[in-house]
Amino acid sequence: MKRIILASAFILILSVSGITQNSKRFSRPHDTYPENARNDRGFLSPGYFIPLPYPYLNYNISVDTFPQNEPSVKFNAKFSNIVLASWRDFRTGVTPAIRRVGFSYSNDGGTTWSTSALLPIVDPTHPRTSDPAVCSDSLGNFYIATISIDVSNGNGVIIVYKSTDGGVTFPLFSIAQGGGSNYEDKEWIACDLSTGSSAYKNTLYISWTRFGTPNGILLTKSTNGGVNWSTPVQVSTVQGIQGSEPAIGPNGEVYVVYAGGTSTDDIIYFNRSTNGGATFTPSQNIA
Repeated sequence: MKRIILASAFILILSVSGITQNSKRFSRPHDTYPENARNDRGFLSPGYFIPLPYPYLNYNISVDTFPQNEPSVKFNAKFSNIVLASWRDFRTGVTPAIRRVGFSYSNDGGTTWSTSALLPIVDPTHPRTSDPAVCSDSLGNFYIATISIDVSNGNGVIIVYKSTDGGVTFPLFSIAQGGGSNYEDKEWIACDLSTGSSAYKNTLYISWTRFGTPNGILLTKSTNGGVNWSTPVQVSTVQGIQGSEPAIGPNGEVYVVYAGGTSTDDIIYFNRSTNGGATFTPSQNIA
C-alpha cells in the first residue's frame, strides 16, 4: 500500500509539472529561465531515490558539480563497443548561464567513460553552444550537431562538430545553416545507416525549426561527411511547431516528427520523404 501511495503521488507531481511548464516547452536554447541552469535531481528530496527492480547501474559520466542537461547518446556504427554521449553543460558559468556542450566517450560499451570535456569554441562570434545531438556514420565518424548564438547579431546557427578518432577529439566543424537574419533552433541529426537498397548511404540529415523566412521545420543534408550542406528544404509550414527529429527507414526513407500546432492541445506531426529529403509528403497529424 505504501508503494502504491508513493507511486500515485509521484504521477500526480509529474502531471502538475507538465501543466506548469507547458508554456515554456518551446524555449530557445539561450533563454534565461531558472530551470535551465539548476542541477535537478528529480521531484523528490535530495538523496532520495525510488529503487528500480532492474539490475542496471548508473554511471556519472560528466563528474561535475555544475548542471548538465539535454543529453544525447549514440553507439559507433562501425565499432559497436564505442559510445559517445553529449549534453548541455554549465561548468563555465551558471549566473549568468553560459551554455557549452560537454562530451564523453566509452571504449567498452559504456562500462567506463573518459574524463568529460567541452567542445571547442570555433571562433569568437560563437562562444556558446547548446542543444547537442549525436550520430555516427558507417565509417566510424561521430558528429555532434549544436545550436550556437552568433554574438554579432544574436541569431542562432547550426554548427556540426566531427570526430574521426571515436569521439576522443572534435577538431573539425562546419556551419550547416545560419549566418543571416534567421534564428535556427532545436536541431537534430541522423545518418542513413540502412542496409537495404538505399542510394543515400551515409548521408547526414539535420532537421530543425527556423524562426524567420521560411518559417517552420526545415531539413538540410550532407553527402560528403559534413563538409558541405544542401540548401534547406521546407518539411512543414504548420505554425507553432518545434522539436523535430529525423529518422531513416530501411531503404533510405527520411521520416520527420515534431510537435506543436495552433490548437490548445499538443499535436504530433509526421512527414516522409522517399527521395533523400528532396521533397516531403504533406504534414500528417498522427497524435
